[in-house]
Amino acid sequence: MFYFDAHCHLLPRKQFIKASNARINYFICNATHPQNWHKLLDIASTLPGIYPCIGIHPWYIADLKSDWQIKMQLLFDKYPHLMVGEIGLDTTRPNLARQAEVFEFCLKTALKYHRAVHIHGHESWSLITDILKCYPGLTCLFHRFSGTASQAKQLSAITNAYFSLMSVRPARYLPAERILVESDSPDGLHKPARVIELAERIGLDWAQLDANFCRFLGETLPMKGDAPHHFLTMQDEPISPQTENPTAQTFSDKHSQPIDSEATK
Repeated sequence: MFYFDAHCHLLPRKQFIKASNARINYFICNATHPQNWHKLLDIASTLPGIYPCIGIHPWYIADLKSDWQIKMQLLFDKYPHLMVGEIGLDTTRPNLARQAEVFEFCLKTALKYHRAVHIHGHESWSLITDILKCYPGLTCLFHRFSGTASQAKQLSAITNAYFSLMSVRPARYLPAERILVESDSPDGLHKPARVIELAERIGLDWAQLDANFCRFLGETLPMKGDAPHHFLTMQDEPISPQTENPTAQTFSDKHSQPIDSEATK
C-alpha cells in the first residue's frame, strides 16, 4: 500500500525523504510563482513520486514580470505531465480583478494543454464557480475545500471535480469517490505524514482514497498510461532513503514566507 499527499508545496529534499519513511510516497507539489517553477521541476526530476504543478497563487500577483505567461506556456510545451496549480481567487486579499485576470489565463492554459487544475478558493467558491462556467470540461482539484454542499454540487456539475481536504466537516457531504487528502505543507498540517491521521479522522478507508488518487492521476495525466496503479507501482518508484543526495539544493514554497525564501532545515 502506498500513501499520498494530494497537495503540498516545495520542501527541503530531506523532508520529502523523511515523509517517505513515514509511508507517504507520492506528492502533488505546487509552485506558486515563476521564481519557484524551475526549483520544483529540478527537485521533481531527481526525486521520483513528485507530481509537479506550476501556477500563480492569488497572493503572489503583485510582482509578476511581463513575460510570465510566455514562460508558463513554454514549460507546458516542454513537460507533458505538468499540471496547473496552485491558482485561484481569494476575496480576503487585494486586487480581485487582477486575481481574476491571472486565474483566467491559467484556466485557458489548462484547457489548451489538457491539464488538471489545482484551485485555491478561500472565501471565493461562488466567484470561482461563475468563472469556471466559462471553461467547461476541466478536471479540477479543489484544494483545502471548505465550501458548502451546494457549492460542491455546482462545481461538480461544471467540472470533473475532486475535493482535497484538510478537515473532517466537508467529507460529510462530499461523494466518497471524489475525496483526496492533503497536508498543504509546509504550512497547513506542516508534515505530509499527517495525512494518514487526517484520513482516519475523516473515516474513509485508505483503499478508497488510494483508488481516488489513482483515478485522478489516470484522468489528469493520460500520457502516463491508462492504468495508474501499474504506473505508480512499476514505473515511478516511490522515494526511498537511498535516493538522498546530501549535496542537493532544497527549497521552500511556503505561503507564509516570501516566495523566494529557501528552506534551510
